[in-house]
Amino acid sequence: MNASSNRKIIWVRHAPIAVKGVLCGRIDVDILPINSNQCRRLQSDLGSHEGAKYFSSPAKRCLGTAAAVLANCDPVQISDFWEIDFGDMEGTRLSELPDIGARSLQEIAQHSYTNGESHLDVTERVICGIQKLPMGTNIVFAHAGVIRAAIGIALEEPAKGLAFTIDHLSQTVITEFPKNNSWSIEGVNMKVPRQ
Repeated sequence: MNASSNRKIIWVRHAPIAVKGVLCGRIDVDILPINSNQCRRLQSDLGSHEGAKYFSSPAKRCLGTAAAVLANCDPVQISDFWEIDFGDMEGTRLSELPDIGARSLQEIAQHSYTNGESHLDVTERVICGIQKLPMGTNIVFAHAGVIRAAIGIALEEPAKGLAFTIDHLSQTVITEFPKNNSWSIEGVNMKVPRQ
């Protein structure tokens, strides 16, 4: 099948943020400096995709990561790729979050804080965002919640995306085959070494 008729998405999670121990979804925070070796290796990895198009969440942490890793990169911003909105819990210290108890992945996917989103809500807008990407190779700087949503979309079971760890600066590669209405997950949480 012609690769140009497929939609390949290389998801890159943003670098670690400058704020620690606080729930940050829609709060716009800066990133910490990126390890120079990681930056070079990630630049080499992403630069090897000739003709790739670049996209990002509008969040400073994603745009800052793109700017640090790829010189002269001006990614198209897609608001559908913002992190989950934690509503009234935004900015709460992680140690002060209420215990929601033991729940299944499906129950967790349906859970939302007051005035916030659930994982299923995020999945719906990520679907919309993916449809805005062109066919061919796309590199998208985004958030862990968005990348988990993309994995769930590819698995055709949104809640299952919550089972995956997505580390900072990791790559997750997913390809959509629109003609077959199918997906391929080529790699999840692929990390570049710090040394």
